[in-house]
Amino acid sequence: MPKICTAVFLLLTAMLRNFFRLLLRNEVLHAFGIWYTTRMKAFTAKVVTVVARWTKGGRRDILTLYTANNAYAALYADYG
Repeated sequence: MPKICTAVFLLLTAMLRNFFRLLLRNEVLHAFGIWYTTRMKAFTAKVVTVVARWTKGGRRDILTLYTANNAYAALYADYG
């Protein structure tokens, strides 16, 4: 049974790495300072980990992002 778990883990890890590399080829991420050689830790710190809050104002929901990175303004312009 442990051999099956190891095989599943290795397959999932390989699939996630391929997906991550595919994601790094996206040119939208260049505004965040993410390049093809960027490692997972930097990707997570710059793109994934962002403090945000939905607030209500004027009968609509507004997404408030608390970050110094201005690249999010273009991505989330429609939400606020």
